[in-house]
Amino acid sequence: MIINISVAMDRITKITTDLKEYDIDFVRLDDLMYLIKSAYKQGLITEDLYPNRKGNEKILTAEAPGQWKGTKSHFEKLAPILYAATESKALAQMNTKEAGLALGQNITNDDKADILAFELCKNMFSLVKNVLNYKGIYVNKRMDSVNEFRNMFPDWSGVDSLPKLVNIWQNWDELSFKWNDILSMGHGLYKVYKQADEMFKNV
Repeated sequence: MIINISVAMDRITKITTDLKEYDIDFVRLDDLMYLIKSAYKQGLITEDLYPNRKGNEKILTAEAPGQWKGTKSHFEKLAPILYAATESKALAQMNTKEAGLALGQNITNDDKADILAFELCKNMFSLVKNVLNYKGIYVNKRMDSVNEFRNMFPDWSGVDSLPKLVNIWQNWDELSFKWNDILSMGHGLYKVYKQADEMFKNV
């Protein structure tokens, strides 16, 4: 089992102690991304979620609003971080209990861009899946789903942030992240979220 917590070893030590009864390997976030990509290339894991069967469209549309509640909650937790007045205040927000990002040990200044980038990518895929499901489209592959979303909503404000986040996800182990760049992508993604939320409010 591989669990990503943070790049800080003292944080990993605390979690290791708490989970000592389990057989777990602890790795850095960049190593986790490399292992996922390697396993995918070897066919050990896939992005297939479920087969496309007749009648799925109605099921997906009916279930999407309920699933959106969880996605919305995650985005609302990110808002105080994305729109903090200063970088230091954003870091302070990341370390709050409400954000749910700091697990036992404060996120450091060196960690914050990586952790925010990961959260943005994760929430982007959830948003795309929820919206496409609501439209009766089943999501089988993450990257294809992002392209389909962009084709469906090309005029949405902030939609140009999606390919930038996809690039981060696909090339994680080859990139270094700058806070202002990640923050800018976050602002764009949050705009997409607000437009999606308006769609679900009309359900």
